[in-house]
Amino acid sequence: MKRVYYDEWKDKRVNKIQNTFGRDWFCGKSVLELGAAHGDIGLHFLKLGADVLFADVRIEHLRTINQKLFELNHNPKTIVLDQNKRYDLDRKFDLILHTGVLNHLDDWKQDLECAINHTNLMILESMVSVKNYVSNFSQEDVEN
Repeated sequence: MKRVYYDEWKDKRVNKIQNTFGRDWFCGKSVLELGAAHGDIGLHFLKLGADVLFADVRIEHLRTINQKLFELNHNPKTIVLDQNKRYDLDRKFDLILHTGVLNHLDDWKQDLECAINHTNLMILESMVSVKNYVSNFSQEDVEN
């Protein structure tokens, strides 16, 4: 059941991004996927011809991405990146994918400043935990 929710989440984001730019836009573009986890979003755009750099703080996630890329005959482009610390990758990207990461960071403002320094175009998605606000509402309000 949990995987079904993830697939739905991923598909909605990928479709929205692809529909916004158009399928052909990604060919030859440089893309940085921050907090890539398993790389599923960046992988979609890699298949459309984008040059994707997958960044994550967890080495085990990058190993999973490397394995997926190897199986697809792509040279892995991954980097260990702790977004809780200032970073400079010494390059610009055509697009940064920054989805579902902010709520995991101690200093989200610093991270956004770093990300903005690497692009003029970013897909940014933040998530807010409902549990932080539940005490202000009745259970009926939360369910509706």
